Order: sequence, then C-alpha cells, then structure tokens
Amino acid sequence: MGKNKRKSHVSAGARTTPEEASEIHEALFKHSSRDFKWESLFDQEHSQEELQDMLTTKPHEFKHCKLKMERHDLAYAKPLNDPTSFIHISGTDHVGRSFPGDEVCVQILSRELQPNRGEWLKGKVVGLMHRPEECCTVICRMEGRKRLVTPVKNNMTTICILQKDLDKIEIRKRNPQSEYWFTEKFIEIEEDQLLVVKVLKWEKNRRYPLGVVTNVISHKEYYNTLLELECGIKGPPPAFHPGCDQKEYEKRQDFRNDRTFTIDSSKAEDLDDAFSLTDKGEQYMLAIHITDVASYIRKGSEQDTFAKKQGRTFYPAADGNEAEIAFMLSREASSKYLSLLPGEDRKVISLVLLINKATSMIESSSFTLSLIKSDERLSYEEADRIIEERRLDDNEAPLNFSSVEDCVAVAYCFAKVLRKFRLEGSWSVGQRKGNSRAHCMVEELMNFYNNAVAEELLSNDLTRDLTPLRCHFKPDPEVLELFKRKYSEQLPLSPYLSQICEVAGAGFKETRATESSICVLEPVFEQMEFLTKNRDYHKLVHLIISDEIHPTLHRMAKEFIEIQNKSLILRSGSNLSSRLGHYDLQLNAYTWASSPMRRYLDLILQRLLHSIISGKHQLDMEYTKAEIDQFCTDCDSSEDFDLELLRFINATKPSSTDVTKLAVVAQLAPKEHEFIVSIPLESVPRLMIKYRNLNVVEQPMYNHQDESCTLKWKRRAYSFIEEGKIHPQSEIKGNVIPISVQIWTKIQSAVKVKDWDTISECLQNVSKYDPKSLVNSNAGPTDDKDFKVWKMELKLDDVLQVQLGTEVINGARMPAVNLLTVNASFEVCLEHARNPINCFSHTECRASKTEYLNLKEYREIWGNLCKMDTAYNAVEENNSVILEDVRIKWTELTDTSLKGFFKMTQTQKEDWSLEFDLTNCFLCIRLRDECAEKEEETDATQQYEQAIANLEKANVLVKSIATGSVFNKLYGEPAELPSVYDCMYDKLDLQPLNESQERAVQEALKNPFTLIQGPPGTGKTVVGVHITHHFYMKNKALEEECLNQPPRQDQDASRNEQIPRKRGILYCGPSNKSVDIVAEQLLKLRGVLKPLRIYCDQMEMRSYPYPSSDLKLCRRSLRDEKPKDVLRDISLMDLVRRPENPYSDKIKGFENGTVEFDAKSYRKVLKEAQKHELQKHDVILCTCSTALKPVLMETMDFRQIIIDECAMATEPEAFIPLVSHKPEQIVLLGDHKQIRPIVTCARVKELGMEKSLFERYMANALMLDTQHRMHQSICEFPSKEFYEGKLITETKPKTCLLLNKNNIPTAIIFGHVEGEETSLAVSTAVGNEYSVVNELEAEQAVRIANLLISESRVKPEDVVILTPYNAQMSKIKEMLAEKKNQDVSVCTIMKSQGSEWRYVIISTVRSCTLSEIENEPYTCKGWLGKKLGFVTDPNQVNVAITRAQDGLCILGNRHLLKCSKLWNRLLSHYQEKNCVLDSEDIRVRRA
Repeated sequence: MGKNKRKSHVSAGARTTPEEASEIHEALFKHSSRDFKWESLFDQEHSQEELQDMLTTKPHEFKHCKLKMERHDLAYAKPLNDPTSFIHISGTDHVGRSFPGDEVCVQILSRELQPNRGEWLKGKVVGLMHRPEECCTVICRMEGRKRLVTPVKNNMTTICILQKDLDKIEIRKRNPQSEYWFTEKFIEIEEDQLLVVKVLKWEKNRRYPLGVVTNVISHKEYYNTLLELECGIKGPPPAFHPGCDQKEYEKRQDFRNDRTFTIDSSKAEDLDDAFSLTDKGEQYMLAIHITDVASYIRKGSEQDTFAKKQGRTFYPAADGNEAEIAFMLSREASSKYLSLLPGEDRKVISLVLLINKATSMIESSSFTLSLIKSDERLSYEEADRIIEERRLDDNEAPLNFSSVEDCVAVAYCFAKVLRKFRLEGSWSVGQRKGNSRAHCMVEELMNFYNNAVAEELLSNDLTRDLTPLRCHFKPDPEVLELFKRKYSEQLPLSPYLSQICEVAGAGFKETRATESSICVLEPVFEQMEFLTKNRDYHKLVHLIISDEIHPTLHRMAKEFIEIQNKSLILRSGSNLSSRLGHYDLQLNAYTWASSPMRRYLDLILQRLLHSIISGKHQLDMEYTKAEIDQFCTDCDSSEDFDLELLRFINATKPSSTDVTKLAVVAQLAPKEHEFIVSIPLESVPRLMIKYRNLNVVEQPMYNHQDESCTLKWKRRAYSFIEEGKIHPQSEIKGNVIPISVQIWTKIQSAVKVKDWDTISECLQNVSKYDPKSLVNSNAGPTDDKDFKVWKMELKLDDVLQVQLGTEVINGARMPAVNLLTVNASFEVCLEHARNPINCFSHTECRASKTEYLNLKEYREIWGNLCKMDTAYNAVEENNSVILEDVRIKWTELTDTSLKGFFKMTQTQKEDWSLEFDLTNCFLCIRLRDECAEKEEETDATQQYEQAIANLEKANVLVKSIATGSVFNKLYGEPAELPSVYDCMYDKLDLQPLNESQERAVQEALKNPFTLIQGPPGTGKTVVGVHITHHFYMKNKALEEECLNQPPRQDQDASRNEQIPRKRGILYCGPSNKSVDIVAEQLLKLRGVLKPLRIYCDQMEMRSYPYPSSDLKLCRRSLRDEKPKDVLRDISLMDLVRRPENPYSDKIKGFENGTVEFDAKSYRKVLKEAQKHELQKHDVILCTCSTALKPVLMETMDFRQIIIDECAMATEPEAFIPLVSHKPEQIVLLGDHKQIRPIVTCARVKELGMEKSLFERYMANALMLDTQHRMHQSICEFPSKEFYEGKLITETKPKTCLLLNKNNIPTAIIFGHVEGEETSLAVSTAVGNEYSVVNELEAEQAVRIANLLISESRVKPEDVVILTPYNAQMSKIKEMLAEKKNQDVSVCTIMKSQGSEWRYVIISTVRSCTLSEIENEPYTCKGWLGKKLGFVTDPNQVNVAITRAQDGLCILGNRHLLKCSKLWNRLLSHYQEKNCVLDSEDIRVRRA
C-alpha cells in the first residue's frame, strides 16, 4: 500500500466514561426525530452539486475515490478513475464522518515524489458522494452499560445505539412501508454478546454515529454473519454445468502415464496442484500441474458470476468455531471435474521443465494444456516422512523415478536448488515460519510456477498490461536506514536480517565478540541440542533464523515486520510500482495462478494464460484494463477478511489461566504508566502490564543511563514452616541461556555447511555457562520480621515468567497477563488487581433508586453494591499479607471451583498480629507451593456491608428513610420545648442566627427527619451547633420530667445482662476534618454541655502506637492530618490516658513496655477506660464509620443523630450511625453542590454509589441563603452558576490586594500558565495513580503567595494554595519549604471543604499544547475527562472558588479550560472584569 510508519503499540481500549455516553445519547435523541430512518447522505459543508463541480473543475486537486479504512482515524482512498494510486488520509479531522466502502470526494493536500515509487499523496475527505446501505451494518460489542458499542473490526468508530433501558438491548426492525425502525423486543445484556448494528445517521458535530441493534448473535455465528455482511454470501454455489462439450477443440498433452502425485492437507477437499516426474535420459522432466478451471467455468456464466462476487473460498480459522467452509465452486464441480483426485482423468495447465541431471539446471520450460491422472494423494505428513527417512537435508536423492516416493525425493532436492538460486543462500518464508519440509517444497514449486506465469504473461503483447501482479516493495530507504542504525549491534547476530539489510556477519567486530552475547530461551536451547543430536537440519535452521523467538533479537524482528510495506495486487503497466516485483520473495514478477478453485483472481490468470496458449477468440477470455483493476481492488478486501477473522479468533480464543509462558520486555519508556511484553512462542498480540496493577509501593524509577526501570514491592509475609520467616525454596529454573557472539557466529556458519561436529561442540561449550536466571532473581526479600521487600530491574529484552489468561475489554475476551513471577518466593497477581469485582464479588447489580418497593429490595440492591465496592477497595488499598507454605486440604475439586481449608493457630495469629477475621478476607491462592496471598479488606467498606445487612434491626424511621417513604409517614410531634431564643445568645458564645438559619433550626427541632442545605459561607456548622444545643436542652428537660423512668437498655440478645445506656447526641461526619470543625465550635459550649471527640482506631494507633500497631496502618490513613492540639481536651484517646481516668496507668504500661503486651488484655482495659469517659459526656463527635464502634453501641443511647457534610458521604456510609443506633430525630446537613462522595470504582459509581443520601432527598431540603464569608466579587459567579443567584452577601467591604490588568485592586484574578504536566504511575502516599504535577504552575503559585506575604503583609497562615492533585500539593510544599514559607497552608480541594482563608490561590494543574486542543474537534466529556480530570467536576470547582474571604487567584491553562463549558463561563466572567492575564504579570498592592 505504501509507507507504514505507524508505531506499534498496545491499547486496552480507550474506554468511554458513562457521563460521556449519556451526554452523547441524550444529544442524539434530542436532535433526532421520534422515529428513526436510515440516511444515505448527511448534512455536510458541500452539496452534491458543489462536490461534483470540484471534481470537474479541479481534477488535479479533487478526486472521486473509494475509501478503505484501516482505523477510524486512518484510511487510504483509491481514485475511481485510477485505482492503482493511493491517497493517504490520517486523523479524525481529515477522515471526517467516513465509513469503510464510502465513495468520497478527497482533496489532495500534498504530493511527494519518492525514488522508484512515484508520488506519495496525502489528502482529506471533503464530502460524501455515495454510501451503500450494506456498508452501514456492522458487528459490534457492547461497551459495558453505556449505550455505546464497539465494532469488532477496528476500522470503524464507536457507535451510539438507541437504548432506553441500560440493562437491556433494544432490538429494532425496519417497517418496509415507512422505512422507519421500531422497537421489536428487548434482550438481557450478557457477557461476550455480539450485536449486529445498523448505522442510521451521523450528525454534524456529533462524536459518534447513531445506530440501532437489529440482532444479537453468538461468537459461533460471527463467521457466517461476517460472510453475509462483508461478501454477501448467503448460500452454496450454484449447480455446475460444464462450459465445454465433448468435441473440445484444444489438443492436450497427455501425462496420464507419467508418475503423478498430489501433496496437500489430509482434510483438503480441493486439490488444485499435482506434480509429475519422468526420466528423460540425461535430463528429467518435472511438470507442475494446476487444475484447468478456465476450460469449464465460462466467463459470464452463472457459476462465474457467483465466484466473481464471492472472490474466493473462505475457510474458518483453526480453533475458531463450528462454521462450515464457504466454497467458491460447487462440490459437484470439484469432485467430478476439477479436484485432482487419484485415478481420475483431469484437465490441467502444466508448466513443463526439463532439468539437466548433472547440473540441476533448467534447460527448457513451457506452458501447455494437458491431461493427467494422479497416482497417489499424499498428505504433508506422509511426504515429510519420505523426506526424513531418506535424510535429504544431508544427501542428494538418487535420480530414480520408479515410485512416487522416489519422485517426491527428487522434487524435494530440486526445490532446494530453486530456493538457493532464488534467495542466494538465504532462507525462505516457510523455513522462517517453521513449516515442514513438504510444505517448504510445495511452497517453492508454487512460487516458481506463479513467477513463471507472471513472466509469461508480461512477455506477451496480448497480456503485457492486463496481468494482475502481487507486488511487495522494499521498505522506505530512509526508514530502513534508521532501522539499521538503531539495531546496528543486533543486526549482525541475525542470519536472515544481516543478509537482507546487507550488513556484515556476526563476527565482523572481533573486539565485541568476547563481550557480547545473544540470549536464547532455555526451551529453545534444549531443542537445539536435541535437533543437533538427531541431525535434523530443517528444524534446527528454523530455530537459528527465527529472530522473533530469541529475546535479544525479538524487538528488532518485530520492528522489521512493522516497517515492511503491505503487499498489493496491481495491474501490470498501471504505474511504476507494478514493476518493482516482490521484495520478500526476491522475485522480479509474481502473481497468484496456482489455486483457481479457491481464488477467483487465479481463475482470471488462468484465462489470460489460455488466451496465449489457445488464442483469445476461441474461449471468449478477453478482459479490459478496468476489469482487471477492479479485480485487484476486490482481492485486497478479501485479504482484509482473512486478517479480520484471524484477529477475532486470536482475540476470543479461550485461554487457560494456568498457562505459564516466557515473555520478553518489548517496550519500556520513561513517564509511561505501563510496559509492554511479547510472548515469543505464541501468536498473541503484545500485552500491556500496567504498573498500578503490580501494586508496587513506590513510583517506578526509570534509569535513563541504562534504560531500565526499577520496581519495588513491600509486603507483610509469614511462613507456616518457620516462624516469622520465609521458608527457603529452590531457585526458579533459569529461563534464558546467554551465548557469546563468537559461539553464535560459529553455530551459524556450521549450520550453513551442515558441520554437525562443530555445532555440537559449540552447544557443549555454551552449556558450561551458568544459565541466566529470572530478571534480578538475586534481589530477594530483605530480612525483616514482618515486612519483606522485593525489587526487580526491568530492561528491554529481559525475559519474564508470566501466567496468561484473559480479560474482558469492551465486551471481548482478550489475552492478558494474570501473574508475574518476580523470583522464587514472590509472584504478583495482576488479575485481581485489574478486576477485583469479578474476582472477589461475583455480583450482578442493579442501579440504585430514589424509592424502593420495600426494605428487601433496598437491601438486595445496596448489599450487592457494597460487596462490589468492598472488593474493589480491598485490593486498591494494597494491604495484602502473604502466607507462605500453607498446607491446604481440598474438600471439593471441580472444573470450575476449588473448595478447601487450612488451619492457623491462635499463636500464629498473635505472633503475626493478624487481628482481622479471616472469614471476611479475600484469598488469592497460588498453587506453586500451596502458597496463599490474602488481600485484607479495609474496615470502612466492611462496615458499609454491615450497615445495609443490619437495616432489618433499625427502627421505623430509619427503615422509611431507606425505602424513600419517610415523608409519606406521620410521626408523633415531639414535645414542645420552652423557648430559649431570647436569652441564648447572651449566655452562650454563639453567633446570632439569620432568618434562614433560624427557620432551619426550628424545622430540625420539630421534625423527625430534616435536611438543611448549607452553601459556602452560610453558617451550616453554626446551625448544627445551635441544633445540638437545643437537642441537649430537650434531652435535659425530658430527663428532669422523667426522673423515675429508667433509661433505654441494650437489647442485644447475645449478652446475658441488660446494660443501662446514657442518653446523648451523636454528631457525625464523613471525614475527620468535617467533625473537627464542629468540635471546635462546640468547645464554646463546654460550660453548658460536654462534647467528646472520638477518633478511629487508625488515628489512635498513629498517636499512641503499641507493639505491631504499625502493621495495621493503611495507606489512606497516613495521608490524614493528625488531630489538632486544641481538641485534645475533649479527645477520647487523650482522656483515657490522663491520670483522671482510673485505667490510664494500665494503658500506658502496655504501650511503653513496662507491662508485657497482650493484645486481648490491652483492648479490654482500653474499652473499660472508654466506657468510663463516655458516661461523663453528652455529645459524641465521630466519623460515620466510627459510630459503629461496639463501645458506643453498648454505652450510649442516641435519641438524636446529626450528620454534617452528609452530601460527602455515600448512602451506606450515612446509614452506619443510623442503623447502629435508634434515633428519634435525624438531621442531615450538607450541600450536594459541593464535594460529592469519593467513589474510586467506576462500575459502582456508575450504578449510583456516588449519589449521597442527602442528594437523594434534596428536594425536601431547606436552604440557608445568606453568606458571611466571601467578598461580593468572589461570591457573584458561584451564586449565579450553582445556586440560581439566590445567595445573599452580608460581608463588610475590605481593601483588595490583588491587581487586575489595569492595576485596579480586585478580589478575583485568573493567571494563564502553559506548563507541562507529568503524572504518577502508581498510587503511593504522595498521591494516587495519575495524580498530576505541573512544576511551572507550582512555581507561579508559590511566587504569588510570597508576594502577598512580603509585599501586602498578609500573614502566611491566612494564605492557602489549593489544588485537585496530591502530587501537585507535595510539589508545592517542597517549593515552599525551600522558600522557608511553611506556614502557608497547602491542601487538596477535597480536604478544603468547610475551611476558609483570607487569600486562596488555586492551581488547576492540567495543561496541554494549543495544537492538541485545536486538533480535537469534539470536546466532549470523555476528552475533557482525560485532559482536565477533576478540574471539570463542578462540585470541586464550587468548593475551590468559595474558600476565599478577601482574594481569589486561579492559575491554569485558559485555552484548555475554555474547552469546558463551566470554565468557559467562569473565564468570560473574569474577562468582563479585566481579571484575566498571564500569571507572571500578576501583581499585588503594597501594604
């Protein structure tokens, strides 16, 4: 086809987000009619008349072409009036809304003259001329539940389908009268479904076309459906009627008495070719016979018309499915007239060769029409046995012709002569592929026949310009030169490529010979030894010359394939390219003429050959140039079908998950999030291994000097054999053998001359070397009681031991690496890291709802959602423990499951500090040595499941909230409280309430369930404190009224005694920060009520560690800030350790080591100390998750529960405190317009986990409308954008310190920065995977902070720098430390909610070049998500821009941000105020 410069890469598929899919789907419905009709053409810039005018008036610039797509964004066009030329089209802008097979108007953009190749044309599609309706039906896979489908063929774009129900496929059918598509039925979505999709339209400015599903098929039906769609094949060939009579005019040479045989597959039904050998004295005759289809199938006949349309016989790929062969000719024609079966007279076209016996030179050759009768049908295996038994690799065959076996031997030896002459001593394609000897012999004779046909036709005036030629061009000289430079050291080691690329052999640099080596896979080396011992030259040659199976040469071999040009079929004389011959076969002319029963093109060649041999007028075999050009084009499409079918079969081929393979590192680069491996001995594509799925503990360290990457793992690991230590095991067997260049050179030379003694000696010398073991196998675990550390250094061409399996990508099962062996004692499971939900939950889940039929439905939906979330988070947290040498007793073994158990003693659990419940853990068991690696769940997600499961025990109020019926129920009015408003503000240190706040407090006091929305700065926390005080006063009054009434008691039947519990108020929040903010406010009421702040166990272990407590710390908790000192006086973990607590001495004794530590005793005394403190307090403050602590449930009776920042909590998280206790009144405070729940699992988020309980009931919320935080200018945009302009500002005007474009003081400013972003490859304490750093933007943020401090005299603690990314936060902190400005706060936007500062600087981080933005025609949510990430989240934007009191400075790339509609509105607002300028121009007002 031309140049092929595409870089080889691997992709997991660019996954479309649910938001993007929904946006596309809604837009298409909005802009489409109620009924849907197919449109052959669409609205485009130019009308059909204008396009036709361009073609007519500017034929040199515009061409009417047929389009061939390679990818949705890569195509080439063939002009209809010159199908031998190609116009290359690249990029979505240039390809436009094109489909494969479209007739389009193409504008030529550039012409480049290339040596020996003519013009290289580049162009773009400017308009659609014609789109056949059959081109619009494609086979697709469902992309999750996103209303998007991905075509199985990778040359089509993603399609948006009409689908109302996300859980069902909508099958539509066309009404023949109206031609509209109506819904026929719905089908449940299942894994591995294939959909037949009809594309209806593709509207302008829409990313994807719109289609309907017309059918659902299985993988087994794929082959036949594809045949029908691509080739129009619906039935068998028509019945056969011979095209010639018994008085046939031609005179045929009779070979029926000559020894004749066929060699083909034992399963073959169409035997096209046969061979005859006869002794002719000093010569012998070898005739190559091809069945004469042209003498039976007349041009234009019914059989010819069918064969022409089908083009060839289609064979289902091996291991593909149960589909039948789609034959080009009828079975009657094959068996009775055409197939060269033994004992049957057959007409053939023969190439007759007379060969000199002494020299093996061909003395004459000629084509003739003839008759044969085959003596014997040999399979390839039978022919191989003849060749092997006679040891014809080492010996020449005697020139005997008395038997078929003798003739096979002679033919094989002659084929060797032909190959040596053709390739000048090099090796054939068949040898390089590892084909058998018989295959290689037949291949060589067929190559000779096809070359002879091409030469014969080119030499005749009648056919000189009519011959279809198979052309393969030499790689582009510049590309080839770059390739030779890149692999200058490896090329001499390749016997094949060193000859092709014309470089010196392996021994050309003697100085390198003793220093360099080539690595050979150990199984390959062992096979080489075996073949040498048995003197099997043919197979040994394959192992020597197959570069792709040798790790050192693997990448070079693959890249050489990539730089090759694609073979094309061109009409002779059509252009310069048709004269260049076949580069790979090293022939000056080559065609296809040897399979006329299987390929229609071969039948055409046979007719052309007839026209020379018999005269063209007698058999009506004349063709025009236009006909031949069309046949050449059709043949290209036929080849595409083969490639597509093979790709599909390889992709969907089932793969066992316990197949261990050796893989070669094929691609490794800095700043990448993955590396690529190839499997040398397997026909699978390159496989991607993402660093994040390896669960390493540090960012991969890339060493530019030696181009290597270091990976590091840290795990808790224990052995059942020797306490606390990994049991020593034998090293894994080495997987590669290094062979020195000198020895490798000798082996190559010896193989060429078949010097078996030298080959054997060389291999024995190699065996003396120690085999190279696995990569970095000496980097074993460090000596540590609990933690082991492993390291691996990756380099290109290194060999890894992997276990292959499959993963589902866009509905298709694709090969994947499931397990990576690091060394003898450590493997990494990628499968459960890649897809923990499928591995550990096995749950199919429905999406959440607003209302539920009953509690059972609620628990079913949310229970499954929580299981999925638990599995995902357990693996994501990366807190696994390795248990080695576990002896597992299996109780059930089936094909699909294993069941068993292992025993662990209590001593082991205590010694290893395994304080979790093993029955609630996920196990990843490796049967290498019955070693089990356990993934430990995170506490929070287990609690979610527990909360949903315990809903049955909740009170009526909580159950009605769950089902959505809470506002439909009538609850008794709470007792009226004495009014305290009049004297409250004077007695307490509390802010007075405004009108909306007072209304909210009153509603909360009188209703059982209240929601209060608190936009930024509206005093939501103040309202919460007031409500808390009133609840306290209410409880106190009730206690005084009911002194004789006993308190509620614990009703848990598992306990033998009922414990009286203290009445109190529970104040919760989703995060420690949200609770701490309230706790600080409640400190003001300590004289009236007694608040108690309870932290989670993780926080307590960080503040008060005890032996082995560090083993229980999770990575997430290490990112949390430690408790504030101001809260220590009300902190439970501090109070239990103070002298006033009677248990404090015992607790401190355990922790400081004065008392021997016993975990059980320590927990018991700690619990008693906590109970002692709880009895003394009225208001308990903790996170939602901590509300589940058993000590709280046993000690406290919470009549009122307040959840602050409830919009940040997932629904199960909010239910933890509600289900754990029996509240009579519930108040939810929050703002769904600010930070939403953080849900990392995309699938769970898609099903509704991201929607909080607060957002679900938002329609019933009261909104606080007066803000006291922000300057009017700061508040103006968020009020309009997020709160419908309802926010009222009541702040005193202050002097602004930031300066706008005109040096006028302003409270808002935007600074444009075009920095370069880099992202993390894995999640660590520094930041999550893909956390981004923009160093230039960080520098500007620090500069502006310094300006405010040094020139405007703002206190450092009044300045904060906010950013969406943890990695950017770490970088800014690092820079501030260098400037000695550590007092400036830096935090993520997520953690800033609820806080405020005088001056806020926001670093948006994300950036890309202007050209990337301009080249993206569709800036949809998917693209924005990839380029802008969190920054497009309106909730985060709202939080970020509402933290500032006096001044807000935003830094970012305005070109990129403008692609977001939200940011575009914000920038327009700032632009109107003259507040957008380059960041380096930002100045401040001097104090």
